[in-house]
Amino acid sequence: VLRDNAKTSELLDALGQMMPRLAIDGLGGDHGRRMMLALRAGGAFVMHSLPNGQVPAMSPSLLMYQQISLHGFNLAQWVDEKGVDEYMQMLSTIGELVQAGSLNLFTRTLRVDELNAATLRTALASHRAVQDGQTFRERTVLVFGDDGGANEAYFDLQAKLHQMQPEKEADEPPLAPATGVPTGAAAAPRPRASERWADATAMLADLKLEQYAEQFVEEEMTSLELLEDIVSRGDGEKELMDALKEMGIKKMGHRQAIVGAVVGKL
Repeated sequence: VLRDNAKTSELLDALGQMMPRLAIDGLGGDHGRRMMLALRAGGAFVMHSLPNGQVPAMSPSLLMYQQISLHGFNLAQWVDEKGVDEYMQMLSTIGELVQAGSLNLFTRTLRVDELNAATLRTALASHRAVQDGQTFRERTVLVFGDDGGANEAYFDLQAKLHQMQPEKEADEPPLAPATGVPTGAAAAPRPRASERWADATAMLADLKLEQYAEQFVEEEMTSLELLEDIVSRGDGEKELMDALKEMGIKKMGHRQAIVGAVVGKL
């Protein structure tokens, strides 16, 4: 497994190795172009993320003469299509590869019961660290436990993050302002959910979660004013998360997306 950098092709030539047959791109732009150029004829190029919004600049000759094939992958969609059992089997297979020494994962785990301001700050820093050509960026993976424990931990973690927001490390540079927002200008607050959508069914459609519209109608929870009233209480977000679970919305990510939309975070 080779990491992309500006001299990937030169490294392959120097090693005298066969060109790779698979490239997995999570960045796009120039990174994707370099990876595509490093593939052997008939190789496969897979895009699973474009955080910079730049589609890889690809040469038509690679497609026509080198027969490079392009593929897109979305994990959430794959899980929806294959099911949770298939997803768990995939994770089990990765675990077996790691135990056998065939695959190295540069991560460290942090259990949620070990979370405090210091450990959380360290965990966040591991994802912001810049990786150079000599080292691996070791990311921290939070271990939540079972679904019930994860539900409780989600709100505890959210509270800790809110507490940390005003804090700035002495050596931490200020964040760059968003595009079009002058330095020092306050970002415009998001409108309330009831101002953005006519009702919960419209919100669900916008979130691409319309499969749950029937449950909202049956439980008479289509009023966004009602949902906003729930989340405005002391433990309102947790209360709504629990209510959504009782309504049959089993996927935590879907429940979090709905709550996030109601409170104006999406």
